[in-house]
Amino acid sequence: MAMARVGVFWHEDMLTKHDLGRGVFDTLSDPGFLDVLEPHPENADRLRNMLSILRRGPLSPHLSWYLGRPASTSELLSFHSPGKYVGLP
Repeated sequence: MAMARVGVFWHEDMLTKHDLGRGVFDTLSDPGFLDVLEPHPENADRLRNMLSILRRGPLSPHLSWYLGRPASTSELLSFHSPGKYVGLP
């Protein structure tokens, strides 16, 4: 039985233009209970590693790559509240 292919939508701007926040609850201040003040989990190094796993790892033969695009405001508002994450004119 052949394994179904999975589509991956990606654009290099995700590494340079996507505002990932600052991590540690977006404040970079120590809340007093963390051992390590880590960057946002979607930081560029983590994204590069995930891409390399997808491109060269065991799932690679089962992936189809497509050029991604920025989400529209209505798409963003389908899972984010206006204001903090979605700037409205």
